[in-house]
Amino acid sequence: MDQYRQWGKAMVGLTDTEAPREQSLCAWTIGSDQPFVVENATTDPRFQDNPMVMGDPHIHMYAGAPLITPAGHRIGTLCVTSDRPHPLSGEDLQSLQDLAALAMQELELRRSLLDATRVADAQRRQAEELLALYKRERVHVALVVDEFGGTLGFVTMDDLIEDVIAEEDAPTINWIMTNDDGSLTLDGEATLAELAEDNAVPLVHTDVMTIAGLILAEVGTVPAPGTTVHVQGHDLTVEDVQGLKITRVRVRPLAL
Repeated sequence: MDQYRQWGKAMVGLTDTEAPREQSLCAWTIGSDQPFVVENATTDPRFQDNPMVMGDPHIHMYAGAPLITPAGHRIGTLCVTSDRPHPLSGEDLQSLQDLAALAMQELELRRSLLDATRVADAQRRQAEELLALYKRERVHVALVVDEFGGTLGFVTMDDLIEDVIAEEDAPTINWIMTNDDGSLTLDGEATLAELAEDNAVPLVHTDVMTIAGLILAEVGTVPAPGTTVHVQGHDLTVEDVQGLKITRVRVRPLAL
């Protein structure tokens, strides 16, 4: 039942119940919390000229009970009709009200299931969005080296975790070692100033302080072990990387 018409959501014995509201007997039922009964519409001044009484479906007897939600809203009716006059007993009216209550229970159950489905769908969408965000953030984490002041590249969260673990587990080594061929193996954190003062290796850069920072400045990202960079007359070979940190470098003058 809406502002302009009535229509049946389920019916037995009728093929169509749609009618203008002004012709609807159910409009009388929905206006009250109590059952509405017309035992003989042909003799009732309110309905004897009604097209639904004078013509199809030839309603003579009508009995309807409102469908009332737990909040007290009347949302429809459950009714029975006959093409013959028919008196109704108190037991008949109680059965009608019981059927209306049962129908309302089914409607409420359906509504609850729909609500639960909508909540589940919303939670699923939220989980999918969070998973997509998590995956996206795992892929697009920018690493910035303070001494260089720039973004070296995009790394995964796993790389960052491995980097922290590597720093905690990495053994302590001597920061510099002279090899048999005259090259130097040193810690990535060795400074360019120390390298020039103690080992006469004149590597300089205006923006970085360490040998690892010099390599990063040249390459623009964390290189793989074995990568060699030619800088200022020297080969700088990355020998070891722990996570995102260059931990060991070999420096060899090009003349060697």
